[in-house]
This record gives sequence, structure tokens and C-alpha cells, in this order.
Amino acid sequence: MVIPVIITGIVYAAILYYKNSQLQLSSFLKWTLFAFRFTLVSLIAFLLLSPHLMQTKRVVEQPVIIIAQDNSASVALSKDSIFFQNDYTSVLQRFKDEVAEEFRMDFYTFGQQVNKSGTVDFNDQRTDISDLLQTLSNTYYNRNVGAVVLLSDGITNTGIQPELVATEFPFPVYAVALGDTTSYPDLSISDVRYNQMIFNQTDFPIEVSFKGVNAYGSQVKIELYLEDQLIGSEFKKIETSNYTGTCRFIVSASESGKKRLISKIVPLEAESQLLNNSRTFYVDIVNEKQKVLLLSLAPHPDLGAFQSIFEDYFDVKTAYVRTYIPDDNDYSLIILHQLPGKGIDNQFIQKLLQTQPNASVLVVIGPQTDLQIFNSLQSGLQFAGTSDQPMIEAYPVPVKDFALFSAESYIWDRLKGFPALTAPLVEMRIPISFQSAIVQKVKSVETYFPLIGFSETPSRRWGFVTGTGVWKWRLADFQMNGNQDSFREIIGKTIQYLLVKKDQRRLRLHVGTEFMLNEPIHFRAELYNQSMEKVNYADLKLEVKHMDSGSEYSFLFSRTENEYELNAGRFPVGRYIYSSEVVYGNERLQAKGEFVVLESSLESRQLIANHDLLYRISEVTGGKFLYLNDLKQLPENLKANAAITSTASFTKVYDSFISIPLILILLLLLLTLEWFIRKYNGTY
Repeated sequence: MVIPVIITGIVYAAILYYKNSQLQLSSFLKWTLFAFRFTLVSLIAFLLLSPHLMQTKRVVEQPVIIIAQDNSASVALSKDSIFFQNDYTSVLQRFKDEVAEEFRMDFYTFGQQVNKSGTVDFNDQRTDISDLLQTLSNTYYNRNVGAVVLLSDGITNTGIQPELVATEFPFPVYAVALGDTTSYPDLSISDVRYNQMIFNQTDFPIEVSFKGVNAYGSQVKIELYLEDQLIGSEFKKIETSNYTGTCRFIVSASESGKKRLISKIVPLEAESQLLNNSRTFYVDIVNEKQKVLLLSLAPHPDLGAFQSIFEDYFDVKTAYVRTYIPDDNDYSLIILHQLPGKGIDNQFIQKLLQTQPNASVLVVIGPQTDLQIFNSLQSGLQFAGTSDQPMIEAYPVPVKDFALFSAESYIWDRLKGFPALTAPLVEMRIPISFQSAIVQKVKSVETYFPLIGFSETPSRRWGFVTGTGVWKWRLADFQMNGNQDSFREIIGKTIQYLLVKKDQRRLRLHVGTEFMLNEPIHFRAELYNQSMEKVNYADLKLEVKHMDSGSEYSFLFSRTENEYELNAGRFPVGRYIYSSEVVYGNERLQAKGEFVVLESSLESRQLIANHDLLYRISEVTGGKFLYLNDLKQLPENLKANAAITSTASFTKVYDSFISIPLILILLLLLLTLEWFIRKYNGTY
């Protein structure tokens, strides 16, 4: 690189001063001007190559103090509710100002979600401290964080156990305890267990769990209402100072539609907090069950795990390939467990799929699956090796950008702790259109091979589970979390996605069906032309109506790149119907639906502050546990902490030579000197 630069400078200077016979200069001046021009041209040629200079710079980072305020409703529902609603924000602001005088300060609120510089209004209906710790850990990775000041009542009702995240949390937590730990007489509905989908003309059970705190010896009444009509009641005696009981009601589904039910526990005379004495919930009563065929090569524990998902919602037929007799049922979903299989005649599977053209298919790959016939059966997923392959233990890893269906973040986090499935050790060919929900991790190496994935053809949807042993996920979920909610959520949504038929509607609205009080409601809409291409030229309107009060709300969608979106905000408690309309060309397209806003809140179910949790978090992170009265002294304590100080680091920086001022000055100086000498000696 340097040699061509030097040659360029020599050639240019030589042509100018030794090939030019008109210059009447002494030999000394020619050599001097030659040197000036050689240096100038060489420098310019060198700069044209965009060279960079590596420098080591010292970077000093001031410490950051992060203040995280619990914005959940439980804080303002405590005994000091008036203080938190009226005076607390000014106390918090003074504290923030004092910290900002000495340190860099970042402020967050958390509850349903983590928000930087959020507004403190105590309206969030969930609390997830683990999400806060994970967010801060990721956001401030390798940053100089002096401390995290956590102001909370310690009540958490969403996400994983905060202590599990706190053990790996890199910053000291100064936990400031809010709320009241005093236990007052209180009755509450702690849980309601029911099926969200019920079939018409059937009886269905509802289990209502209740708690009685400091109400020993009281006789309490639990009631169940259907659309404001009392349909059942039961008396229970509170037998301990911290009593938990359950009532079971049988309800008849007499007509289809979404029905509102309310479970109540009649309050005590001495009870002051009544928000947790009732729970509102909704059930969908539908007319017909979808049919599912669960076809297996042989008995397997996986079949029981799948049946536990289907038993309440679908008409399931379980059969084994050697005894299976075809029938005339129209199935919505066919599950092939280790089919097509080795050592059997698999032609009937192709015939089965031909007679069920509208059925989605879920294939579970196992040791007995004939991979060669599997490849010929479909094109969504292909195995490179089709002979007998060894089996491996493949652990589940969720795919971050998977978008065919969604689940709460803590569900995906729990999945990472589930046991491995038994999968074939074979290369997979995956088309671009294939969507992986979960990929395989083999011996601590995360692969791109799907463990659960999906493909779609013009005629049907295909799902793939590339390993057997999902029954172990069900057991692990119960051992880890005391329930099977995560297993049912992941497998259930896999089934639900496959059961949804391909949508041919040209106007589609996407919104949830149930929302907590004070939870913002977001709509997303898609408009298609007659060629089924997304467009958003036309204005899209939305009308929402409250079924109980008759109140109506009108909205206009905003346009995104090729879709529509709308943040409709928060709605009062109740049941709503919505309709959207757009005029596209000469056509008028409509879409309708309904959703409910639930009065019951996770925050009202537990109002006794959990200061023990805050203490454990502060201890495990090397911070301190404080009460609200200690907040005034905390800025001085942080200032006096020698560990909270600026840090210096050295980093390599590459600066372009052309940005160095001395280079420009040198070029100008050379040009100026050369011009002056030539001018002085009568040449130009």
C-alpha cells in the first residue's frame, strides 16, 4: 500500500520539476520544491486510501443509580392508601431530585411491564419483579451501576420467583419496603377453576377456592351468580386463623354464547377490604365439539399427555394402527404418533389424508418413524438421512421471534427447564417458509433444527414434534411449578394454531378476548385486496359498544407499513362488542367480535406486603433492606458508599487520518511554502 503511494509522489514531482524545462530554478530550489510536492502528493494519495489510526482512549463512566418504583394497584390498596394516592409522589420526587444531584439517575416503573420514566399512578393490575430484574440486567450489562433502589410492597403475582433471578443479578439492590404486613380480618376469593369453553346442553363444574384470614370460627357464605342470577350457594366454617377452603358448583349450559359468572363470598362485618370478595369470569358455550383423531403406532405415555389437553374441549378418538378401522367422521386434526412407522404398510395413511382434505396434521417423530415415507408424505420438513439413525436427547429452546402464536414470557422461561425429548440424530432440510417455535439443544449446543415447528400448504396446516417424550414435560411442569399450566399453554396453543382454518377474510381484526381492569387494549387489523395482497390505503374505523351500559366508542386506526394498529386505551369493567368497517373501492368490508374487561384483579387477591421477599433480594445481591422512613437518609448513604464510584476503562478507537487537524495543517503549509518559493523566484 505504501509503495504505490511513494511512486505516485515521485512520478508527479519529477514530471513537474525535472521534465519541465521552462523552470529556471537552481538545483537546490528544484530539490526543495520536489520534496514539497512529493510529500504533498504522497500524503493526498495516502489519504485517498482511507487509512485509520488506532488509539487507546481512557473512558470514565460515572455511576448510575436506578430507581425502580412498584406501580401496581396493591401498593395503593394498603392501609396507607390515602398517603400513596395523595402524598407519596412528592416524597418520591424529592428522593429522585436528591439522588440526581450526586449521581446519574435513571427512573423506572414496573408492574404489568417495565417502563423507563413511567408515570406513577398505581394502576397496574399485575406485578412481575423478576421481569424488572431481567430487564435491568440486560439493559445495563457491563455498565457502571452503583445501586438499584427498589421501592415495592414485595407482592408478586406474575413471572418466576424473583429470588431465582436475584442470585444472578449483577447490581446491589436497596429494597425500600412499602405497604402493610399487618394481617386484618379478611375473606377473599383466591381462585376459580373452570373450563373456558363449554359445550351446550352439558353440565360443567366450577370450583371456587376462598381464604379466611383472622376469621376463626366464622360461618361464611359463598355464592355463584350467572348473569346476575343466583344459581348456587354454600356455607363453610372458618376452622383456623389462616383457612383455605373450596366449594364445588355444577352449572348447566342451557344456551350458547359468552356468559358472565360471578363468585362471591359474603364479607364479615369487621372486614374493611372488599375488593377481593368477588371474582368475575366468563365462559364460552359452543354448540359442537371439534373431532380429533389420535393415531399411534403403539401405546405410549405421550398419548395420555395429549389426551389431557383434549379431554374437555374436543371429541377425541384414540386408535392404534394395527386395529384402526376407518370411519366417516370429518376430523379437524389428525395426530400421527411415530407414523408412518417402520415394518408396517403405511399406504393407509396417504388414503386417510386424501379422505380428510381439510384436516390439519400433527406428526410426532420417534424411534419407530419411517423417515423415508415421512419425507414422501409432505414437503414441509425433510430428513437428509432416512436409514436407521441413532437417537439423541434434544432439550427445548424457545425461538425469540416466533410469531404464529404468543405466550407469556415466563411460560417460555419455564420451558427451558423442561427435560429433553428423544429425537433422531439426523440432518434436517428446512424450507424458508417453515416456522420453528422451539429448537433443539444437543449437549449444550443450540441448533437450528426444530423441536416443534409448523408449515402450511394450500390445503392444510402441518405441525411437527421431532421427538417423543412430551409426557415428561407434563410431569416436570407439575414438579417445578405445582401445576401443568405451562405444558398446557405450549401444547394447547400448538393444537389451537393447527385447528384454526386458513383465513380467507379480506378484513381481519386481531385483539385479545379477556383483559384485566386498567389494561390497555390494542387492536391490529389487516386489509387484503382481491389478490390477497395487504393494503392500507382506505380509512379503517372501529366502533366499540359496552353491552351493559350501552356506551359507544368510536376510533380510527393508524396506518403502519402495510397494516393498521390502534391503542384503544383502557375500558370500564364489562362485556363489549366491536365492529370495524372499511370501504375499499366499490366494496364495503366488515369484521366483528367481542371482548371482556374483568373486574377481578390479581392485585386485590393478596394485600399483605411481603417484606421477607424484599429482604432476601437485598441480601442475595449485596444491597440493604430499608423502610420508607429511611428513604431520607438513603441519598447520603449512597454518597458515602466507597463502592459507588466512577470507573475507568481503556478502549481501542480507530480514527480516520483525514480527520486529524495536523494533517490538514501540514498539507496547507506545504502548498503555501511551495507557492511562495515559486512566486518569489518568478515562476508560477
